[in-house]
Amino acid sequence: MATGAVPASFTGLKTRDSSLGFGKSMDFVRVCDLKRIKSGRKKISMIRNSNPGPEMVELQPASEGSPLLVPRQKYCESVHKTVRRKTRTVMVGNVALGSEHPIRVQTMTTSDTKDVAGTVEQVMRIADKGADLVRITVQGKREADACFEIKILLCRKNIHFAPSVALRVAECFDKIRVNPGNFADRRAQFEKLEYTEDDYQKELEHIEQVESAFEFARICRKLDFHNFVFSMKASNPVIMVQAYRLLVAEMYVQGWDYPLHLGVTEAGEGEDGRMKSAIGIGTLLQDGLGDTIRVSLTEPPEKRLILAEGWPTLAPFEEKHRHYFDFQRRSGQLPVQKEGEEVDYRGVLHRDGSVLMSVSLDQLKAPELLYKSLAAKLVVGMPFKDLATVDSILLRELPPVEDNDARLALKRLIDISMGVIVPLSEQLTKPLPNAMVLVNLKELSTGAHKLLPEGTRLVVSARGDEPYEELEILKDIDATMILHDLPFTEDKIGRVHAARRLFEFLSDNALNFPVIHHIQFPNAIHRDDLVIGAGTNAGALLVDGLGDGILLEAPDQDFDFLRNTSFNLLQGCRMRNTKTEYVSCPSCGRTLFDLQDISAEIREKTSHLPGVSIAIMGCIVNGPGEMADADFGYVGGAPGKIDLYVGKTVVKRGIAMEGATDALIQLIKDHAAGSILLQKSNNIK
Repeated sequence: MATGAVPASFTGLKTRDSSLGFGKSMDFVRVCDLKRIKSGRKKISMIRNSNPGPEMVELQPASEGSPLLVPRQKYCESVHKTVRRKTRTVMVGNVALGSEHPIRVQTMTTSDTKDVAGTVEQVMRIADKGADLVRITVQGKREADACFEIKILLCRKNIHFAPSVALRVAECFDKIRVNPGNFADRRAQFEKLEYTEDDYQKELEHIEQVESAFEFARICRKLDFHNFVFSMKASNPVIMVQAYRLLVAEMYVQGWDYPLHLGVTEAGEGEDGRMKSAIGIGTLLQDGLGDTIRVSLTEPPEKRLILAEGWPTLAPFEEKHRHYFDFQRRSGQLPVQKEGEEVDYRGVLHRDGSVLMSVSLDQLKAPELLYKSLAAKLVVGMPFKDLATVDSILLRELPPVEDNDARLALKRLIDISMGVIVPLSEQLTKPLPNAMVLVNLKELSTGAHKLLPEGTRLVVSARGDEPYEELEILKDIDATMILHDLPFTEDKIGRVHAARRLFEFLSDNALNFPVIHHIQFPNAIHRDDLVIGAGTNAGALLVDGLGDGILLEAPDQDFDFLRNTSFNLLQGCRMRNTKTEYVSCPSCGRTLFDLQDISAEIREKTSHLPGVSIAIMGCIVNGPGEMADADFGYVGGAPGKIDLYVGKTVVKRGIAMEGATDALIQLIKDHAAGSILLQKSNNIK
């Protein structure tokens, strides 16, 4: 691993301390690998501060093989527990943002701003649901004039491309949200600019995103204006998390304490949108980052609200292996076939992320229904694995030895390389051939597992907060996987921090067992709370590349819902892609069509295209920029007119809305020729 040194001004610097104190300046060092350009040399460039200090500090790559060298610096107050980052107070009217105040929840109206009565009614519904702030879009001066009538409640303004309008409504509102790149003295011209490959890649660097934000912040600071908040949203939760962490790390370096607004932009609708938002927002809240949040769902604004909660703690440990500036997945060693094994175990986990489900004895009474609920294909009543079939099941109780039908159903699952995991006590009393056996650390330490036949596959359950002495037993066994299994209601320790500790132990000891996040939810949990809990607790780890799959249990929740939520979680963390990805804006006063109805129509006809991403955007303000990851785009270009995109390129303009969905479908089909990614497009409904 490459290292380096850089001058800095540190306070209280301690060797091998993962929570270093920092002074007001730090040099970032970037090592650019130029092997693609014939020289084959490595170039070192410095982003220098104006006040370098005399001390030297060791640098490390932001991730394995990354050209970005960073100090082992802090991006949050603690990696051992959730401690809220200290930020200054920023006033929005009489609502205070900052670490000394509750995390503020906000959303945005979808009404036409000129419709004063409709907008006021929507704002009141939002307020009744508990929001602290509400945003209203203002496209022009007529909307700006309407705002003076609307302000019967605290409101926040949303401005694009119109500085004169922003200055007008500044007299009315308490807060204005601007995209600095759109805030110019004249209307944006959207000139076509030519970039070299190096220029383009540089624009994509996370450090460049942060530097862009800092450029405008420095202007504010130069004018002694400090009443502002940073927002670094993205529609990809992984990128969103990395960008915020790097932003905060640089703020620690500079000694800045400005608040953060968190959100996954254009998250979509329904469970998909909630899951993406929970992954991005929840991960950062677990790190103690964030002072105000907004959930961008393609739904009525009052349904977009989400509340933040506090998190428990854990004994300190040294964190050396997680790269929080850049995504790099820790890939556990997938099972390999061993000599003498009667069945194929290579399919019990999936290379892109595994889904495990808990199955009951009652479900075994109807084998075909069980196979379907596991998303297996049926051929003459026999199950076969498909794209989104469950990889392994947990069976807490085995059927009696004489129950031939139930045992035949389990054998058929094992024969298609679906893992069947059973507790040690069950396997010892009612053995199931070729089952994998669940053991805990105590059973390992007492040697109880040695009562099993030699070669039995083991699945180990661990909490992550055990004394390291108890975890030492993992060095002496060959586990097919580990279940990180901390009770959801545990109040002594945070699941995320306990898992990080477990991964540190595994990395320190070169143990590459796959780790499955096992979350057992309490009875009567609401579906939205389950989605948010899964995204926040498991997503916060998977988004850092920590983990190989998910097992969700909730006693009174529908089996299909839990399975779909599990696959949604993996896809939201950019792991296993099993369905079409949608990027859709939440709708606002700029929206030029009924976004919810159109979104539902497009989803109905295209939901079976895994690997394809489709953006559905209400207007050109958010369209071209925030759908950058999409393969195809459906964007409101003018009232009643739709523009269609392939990637970032407009291919059809001004299509009448009545035929726009069919035109999008045809566009996907036209671009599917010869494409493996879109090979199913000819079956579009």
